[in-house]
Amino acid sequence: MRKPLFAAFALSASLCAQAGEITLYTRANFGGPAIKLHESEPDLDKLGFNDRTSSVVVQSGRWQVCEHKQYKGRCKLLEKGEYAQLQDFNNMMSSVRELDELAQHKSQPDRP
Repeated sequence: MRKPLFAAFALSASLCAQAGEITLYTRANFGGPAIKLHESEPDLDKLGFNDRTSSVVVQSGRWQVCEHKQYKGRCKLLEKGEYAQLQDFNNMMSSVRELDELAQHKSQPDRP
């Protein structure tokens, strides 16, 4: 009984370690309230962050940020780094998704 449980825990820990991380800030230069995400979010309004992001830190992974929910409208790719000002995307972000997470799900075979 312990071996299957341990294996499931180890797999879960491994998947979490691979997850990307992005922090969204309401003000330029990483100011104001912030939220940290470890998975895609198709509707930032659910988190109270729709059209409120002015700066971003991508700690890991590659993230696509889009101006409308459900990854619609103009989108931009953000890779690991600090984005103190979003210029033409300032206060226009409504959804974010980790591209590495998306690729990982697509590469796994479908289960019956």
